[in-house]
Amino acid sequence: MDINERILAVGAGAGMNNAEFAQALGISQAVLSHLRAGRNKPGLELVLALLQRFPEINPEWMLFGKGEMKRPEQEMGQKQELLQLLQEIKLMNEMNFNALKSRIEGLEKRISGR
Repeated sequence: MDINERILAVGAGAGMNNAEFAQALGISQAVLSHLRAGRNKPGLELVLALLQRFPEINPEWMLFGKGEMKRPEQEMGQKQELLQLLQEIKLMNEMNFNALKSRIEGLEKRISGR
């Protein structure tokens, strides 16, 4: 399977028609048609757009045809866990900032005698 076929397999696996898949990748249907016919090879920008739009796709499979089409579930689960952890850290930082701000304002009031 060459890279054109792998790209088309992603669209088929996502259950998208040609118009939807082309739009998802930010290309015209004509470009997709040229890929399907084998007249053109994809550029790096197209491959990167595909990997960003479909993060479950294994980059090694897409580029070299090695391994499985989709990343292992464990890897995707870890990614989700990291994103959740980052959101929790962000929330904690916001809460700590607000608590610190309140303490500073309270100290300012005590110092100024208000």
